[in-house]
Amino acid sequence: MRFSCSSFAFINFALLKVFKDRYGEPNKATAGVVSFVIALLITYGINKTGFDIEGLFFDIGISSDLLYTILPLALLAGLIFLGIKFGFRVILIVSGLLLIIVSLTDLIYSKGLTIVIGLGLIGIGIFLPNLGGYLNYKKRLSEQKYGQKMNYKLRKQMIKNRYKLKRDF
Repeated sequence: MRFSCSSFAFINFALLKVFKDRYGEPNKATAGVVSFVIALLITYGINKTGFDIEGLFFDIGISSDLLYTILPLALLAGLIFLGIKFGFRVILIVSGLLLIIVSLTDLIYSKGLTIVIGLGLIGIGIFLPNLGGYLNYKKRLSEQKYGQKMNYKLRKQMIKNRYKLKRDF
């Protein structure tokens, strides 16, 4: 499941560069469907061949204890990336969701306290105003691009109308 999600993310990112609409914007629907099908086929192929990921890491020289050390660092790096990209409130909401998900497994002893902390982080994240983030800048930039697209369409229509008027006379 994890491999399918990560392969979907990488394939979707790559296909967004390939599939474009007539204005040069990424066609997210087409890229999403194609990358979903490819990710499912990759997962099916891995499960059919019996590929062992833990054995691969062991052959490289990475023990399972080291993976449990690297995993929290990778989660922390992901949270920092989300904070830069989307803002502080997204970090709180995602951290709360991660705590709730981890509390549903047998990894944590005091599950009730972890669920309460996770719900508290989600509540604070929902009611906190968005403190910066790259997404607000992207939103303003996309609105500007939308305006440019509309200007392009209007200019194209005006040229077409002028040509039609010249042709009629």
